[in-house]
Amino acid sequence: MKLAQLFILTFAVLAAGCTTKPSDAEIQQALVAHLPEKHKTVLQVDQVQSESSGMGDDLVVKFKARVSTREPLYMPADMAQAAKAAGADLEAVARLEEALKTLTAVAKEPLQADIERATSRPQFFLVATPAQTGMDWYGSFKAKKVVDKWITSQFQEDVPLKLDGLPSATLPAGAVLPQAAEQWFAETRRAQLALLARLDDAKRIAQKDAELAAAQAATEQARAAADHERQQKEQLANTMERQARRLPISVNARQSAIGKGQVMVLETRQPITVRLEVRRGAQSFTRDLQLAPGRKIEIGHLEGWAFASGDQVQISNPGFDPARFTVR
Repeated sequence: MKLAQLFILTFAVLAAGCTTKPSDAEIQQALVAHLPEKHKTVLQVDQVQSESSGMGDDLVVKFKARVSTREPLYMPADMAQAAKAAGADLEAVARLEEALKTLTAVAKEPLQADIERATSRPQFFLVATPAQTGMDWYGSFKAKKVVDKWITSQFQEDVPLKLDGLPSATLPAGAVLPQAAEQWFAETRRAQLALLARLDDAKRIAQKDAELAAAQAATEQARAAADHERQQKEQLANTMERQARRLPISVNARQSAIGKGQVMVLETRQPITVRLEVRRGAQSFTRDLQLAPGRKIEIGHLEGWAFASGDQVQISNPGFDPARFTVR
């Protein structure tokens, strides 16, 4: 019985010593499967060294591998960083920004497409990790043979992969990479200089328009002033004409001292003959009067007409406008 147990133990030891281990190719395949997902397509795993230990089909595999990048990895950059890397001059950008500040919305409207092109700001990227960058990768994992395939678990990194940047395939649409940045800055600079020339033209045109508008405003102001002066002269002439055609007499009334009614008192500033006409219903009274400066003429009851409230009076002379009024 003891001999049988010793035989079984010896067989197990021999069997353990002969346990199949993963090949370098299988270990490399397992490592590739555990590469960071975002970098998996651009990394190459080679120079794998491994050490396997364990009982039966359950092994612990310690590995050391050399990993390298097939293509560059990129990181975002602002325009100043991208321009510096491309050796581009941003002087036109500053000039354009200042020129656009002084441009009116009306002046900008026909230039909008050129402005958008010259002021576009795409997303720039610079190289974070160059192509063919190599690094060491250390770690371990458990491996178990199932039929003809090794299954791995408990993957651990002792020295993790430290990779800065993203593959070009994962970058946003329209991203400008270093190899295209120099051309982009050159084309954009040409567009900016062309737009600056157009803005200078637009500024000169706007200035000319402003000067023309100011001249037109001055002309309109002068015309308005001339019209105002002409109207004032016409008004003055009309006033003087009306004054010249006004009868040069003054008319007052007083209560009659003898009899009833009122007495009309007429005075003049110059010698003149006037006709006095009075109506009261169907009654009327007419008298031609010769007036002289410094002498009053009175018309009342004694002269043939006692004025009363409501009498319609007209005093006229062919050289002047008649004076009409109603006695109150």
